[in-house]
Amino acid sequence: MRFLHFLFLIFGLAAGCAVFGQNDTRGLINGDLIVGDVKTVNKGVLTVETDYSDSDFKIEWTRWFLSNLPSLL
Repeated sequence: MRFLHFLFLIFGLAAGCAVFGQNDTRGLINGDLIVGDVKTVNKGVLTVETDYSDSDFKIEWTRWFLSNLPSLL
């Protein structure tokens, strides 16, 4: 019985990590936040896929400065 509880605990933790690990938060110099999935960082351009836009955002490397802001969410 304890083994079964242990398996449920491990499965629950793994599922929780998968759910919370989906989105990244990027803060811009003007204070705006972009929440989405970072697809690529190539030659100084960050590409972010968001749920609220039809196309991906492309941000120059010098334009973004904050990463993963759990304290603001």
